[in-house]
Amino acid sequence: MNRKKRHPTRRRTALRQTAAAIALLLLLGLLNGGSILPAGVLRSQADRQGCGAVRVVKTVGQLPVGRRCRRVYLSANENAVMMSTADLSVPWGWMGGSGAVLDCSGEGSRLHTALWTISHEKGRFAYFFGRVDDPEIQEVSFVYGYRDADGDLIRHPLGTSSLTSRRADWVRWGGRDYFVIPYDCDDRYIKENPGWFYPCVDGVPVSAATTVDSWTGTSLGD
Repeated sequence: MNRKKRHPTRRRTALRQTAAAIALLLLLGLLNGGSILPAGVLRSQADRQGCGAVRVVKTVGQLPVGRRCRRVYLSANENAVMMSTADLSVPWGWMGGSGAVLDCSGEGSRLHTALWTISHEKGRFAYFFGRVDDPEIQEVSFVYGYRDADGDLIRHPLGTSSLTSRRADWVRWGGRDYFVIPYDCDDRYIKENPGWFYPCVDGVPVSAATTVDSWTGTSLGD
């Protein structure tokens, strides 16, 4: 009995060609620094920053400015905290974006703080982030202002912005507590009222002269 030879249908042929094209694009993406998963991109970013291997502590979510498909992650190891983005590109997979690293290797600090500002076409967005090493601390906040000639802190009110994070909001990882505070910057107000951001512990400034430990700026370039 002779069997009829089955020829692939047009639909089946098209599906095979599409699958081959997708596989080729993924391969090209990997060769160009992309990754199938965001974790691969974060590892590459940590290598470039020289802070050693990190693990994701918190998936912050989509960056509210710039183009879509840009995710923000908080990663850490014993000596550093990294805030960074991973961008999803349809042809290339996940690609490395921008970010900031906070050095936490110093001994004796109760609190490590950082401010990452992100410039875009309509202004700036920011994240305060850091690590809390003192289990007695219940709240971390930031005030904006300047020190006068006598060393007193003169505060500039930030309107409805609440730059406060409480222990209930923190993420526990590796025996440490981590926080993230998003902040939609008002550039016009800041230009009219020059100053710095001062960290506070349980409502009290850390010290008379201490500002945010690390301050990093990035331009999206979208």
